[in-house]
Amino acid sequence: MAIGMRAYQKYWLSFIAIHICLFFLPSSIFGVKATAVIPYYSIWGVLELGNFVGLPVIGKVTEDMFIAPITFIGWSFVVSFWLLLYLLISQVISHLTSK
Repeated sequence: MAIGMRAYQKYWLSFIAIHICLFFLPSSIFGVKATAVIPYYSIWGVLELGNFVGLPVIGKVTEDMFIAPITFIGWSFVVSFWLLLYLLISQVISHLTSK
């Protein structure tokens, strides 16, 4: 990490890196269907929250579709949700561990 970074920025980048690793590595390394839970709920759990709030995060489903398409607003909501959640957590940890 860069020398001039603040503590909360280091925590934030660490959380993002861990989330990305947990998203991609389990299913590619282990190949167990149970490891698909992490990627599934890190996207669809947040989309359900956005849908509950009333945002158009999920597109219309037709008969031939296996899964509903995620709109641009949906993907923006998912990415923003995780980035802001990890930023909040990292700032709290940084505040609690500062001198």
